[in-house]
Amino acid sequence: MNEQMLKEQAKEIRKDIVTMIGQAKSGHPGGSLSATEIVTYLYFEELRIDPTNPKWDDRDRFILSKGHAAPVLYAALARRGFFPTEELSTLRKIEDFSRRKNYLLCEKSALTYKGIPT
Repeated sequence: MNEQMLKEQAKEIRKDIVTMIGQAKSGHPGGSLSATEIVTYLYFEELRIDPTNPKWDDRDRFILSKGHAAPVLYAALARRGFFPTEELSTLRKIEDFSRRKNYLLCEKSALTYKGIPT
């Protein structure tokens, strides 16, 4: 993906973030908006991931440590094809976690940090 395409993808992700938070009537967009470029680059250029096989053993893992920025992660995953962008409208609704858990969670034994099982 060239630089212009990455910029366009980041622009769409920013729109998704503002729309999600606005529809939810809850949250602060700053944390997500400030992470948009790095998350876009990671998900569209750097990470070895496969939306058709989210539990691929050899995939890269991304851990977002600032939970208040979850909207940027949801938007990037949707734009990358892990789930339909229409589901972004469920942010902060009961079905939010249950619909996306298959995309966001992987087997606990598969995650490691510097060789330490988590």
